[in-house]
Amino acid sequence: MLVRGINFYTTDETVLTLTKSAFTNLPHPPAAKAAPLSGAVLARAPDGVDCISRLPAEILRNIVSRLPVKDAARTTVLSTRWRRVWHTTPLVLVDAHLLPRAGATATIRRASTSSVRLGAVPREVAPRGLADAVSSALAAHPGPFRCVYLTGTQMENHHDKLALWLQHLVAKGIQELFFINRIRTFDADVLLPAMIFRCTSLIKLYIGFWRFPETATLPRTAGFPHLRELGLCSLVMKERDLEFVLDRCPVL
Repeated sequence: MLVRGINFYTTDETVLTLTKSAFTNLPHPPAAKAAPLSGAVLARAPDGVDCISRLPAEILRNIVSRLPVKDAARTTVLSTRWRRVWHTTPLVLVDAHLLPRAGATATIRRASTSSVRLGAVPREVAPRGLADAVSSALAAHPGPFRCVYLTGTQMENHHDKLALWLQHLVAKGIQELFFINRIRTFDADVLLPAMIFRCTSLIKLYIGFWRFPETATLPRTAGFPHLRELGLCSLVMKERDLEFVLDRCPVL
C-alpha cells in the first residue's frame, strides 16, 4: 500500500505500524493533485476569452501557490505575465506529486484485511529518481517555497543531496517543512543535517526517523525564532537536545 510516497509492503513488519501511523497522521500538504483547480487553471475557456489572466498579479500568485509544483511550472507557457507570476510565487513542493502517474488504480488485498482500492498508485517507485526530481524542482524555481513536503525518500541513500536541499530551503525562505526519512528497518541511522537550524524562516516543522545532531556543537544563534508548530516522530536524541530545541523556539 502506498501512503504519501511510502510503499509499506516493502517495509520491515517491525516498523510497519509505527511508520504507517506517523505518515497517515501528518497534516495534509496545502496543495493536492486531485484539486479541481489543478486542471481548471490550464484549461481553455469555452468562449475563448481568457479572464483568469486579467486578474491582479496578487490573485494569480495565490492561484499558482495552490497548485502542485509541476502544474505551477506549466503556467509559464501561458504568457510572459504568467512566467513573471511563477518566478515570484511561494510554491508548494510535495515529493509524492513528482512520482510518475499510474495508468490505472490498483487493488491490493492483505491477508488480514479486505481489499483496499487506491487511486493513482504508481506501479513502480524509483527512490533515486524521486530524489533527483526533488533536487531539480528546488533548483528550478527562482522564487521562494512556502511549503516543502519530503516523505518518500530513503535519506540514507542520499547523503549528498541532503545538504543541497537544505541550502536551497534556507535561501528560499521555507516556511513549512515536513522532512521525514523513509525507513524500512529500525537499523536505519541517518543524521539530521545541522543545517536545518539555519532555516530561521520556519513557522511549521515536522521531522521523523532521524538521529538528531549533537546540539552541543551548534552555535548559540541556531534556532527557529518564528516556529509555531513542531512535530517530532521517532528521533534518536538526548534530553539536552530536546531542551535545546525548545529553548530555541521562543514563540512555540
